[in-house]
Amino acid sequence: MVALAKRAGFTLAEIRVILSGVSRRTPPSLVWRRLASDKLPEVEHTLVEAQAMKRILEAGLRCECLSLEDCLNGTLNS
Repeated sequence: MVALAKRAGFTLAEIRVILSGVSRRTPPSLVWRRLASDKLPEVEHTLVEAQAMKRILEAGLRCECLSLEDCLNGTLNS
């Protein structure tokens, strides 16, 4: 369970919450769903940032500007 939680992006503190919330009366799925619903917007935000980084890098690979400043200005404005 720890490896899966790490792959899902949970911190060690969040994994402790998951593990401490597991009992005979509370199935892991209930704890997992609560934390996953909190984690998902964070992951979506990270994806948006990563996509913006990718666009900047790809534009930089195509750039033929004479200065980096011109290249970055054109990339950030598009």
